[in-house]
Amino acid sequence: MPRPKRKAAPPITSSDVDSSLRTEPKKSTTKQFDRIDNLFETYANKSLGLIDPDGIVAFCKDVHVDHTDVRMLILAWKMKAEKQGFFS
Repeated sequence: MPRPKRKAAPPITSSDVDSSLRTEPKKSTTKQFDRIDNLFETYANKSLGLIDPDGIVAFCKDVHVDHTDVRMLILAWKMKAEKQGFFS
């Protein structure tokens, strides 16, 4: 015996979306971005404005991962690194 058809739910409109979702970023989000920026600055070459191979080696040493580990290749891929050995 065929199943009875369910009524389709009405489409969600923009007026249904909670206005609190459209507010300015919270302070916690800003703090997270500041922490990310500070982490980047820790390993970045100041004159180039990016993390160069020396910075990557320092990062690997701090997180106890060999710079030739495949996880570093995955990190570069996830960070969408355009040039091997450099993060911008």
